[in-house]
Amino acid sequence: MDTAGHRLRRALDATGDVGEAARSLTVHQNTLKYRLRRSRETFGLDLDDPDTRLALWLQPRAGTGSRGRGRSSAS
Repeated sequence: MDTAGHRLRRALDATGDVGEAARSLTVHQNTLKYRLRRSRETFGLDLDDPDTRLALWLQPRAGTGSRGRGRSSAS
């Protein structure tokens, strides 16, 4: 899976270490830098802002991501 969200999660999980994130995605560092830059431009993300990074890191773990991970289907 190589989506913008997946790349962003890997970069955030690597706490900004582009080399580590690129290795985990099996892409070149420059490729990941380019894709992250495009994500910033496309989605208007300020990845230099700690609050933005925290919110993006927490979103899929809290079940509020686009796939609704973490939500129970039982009522």
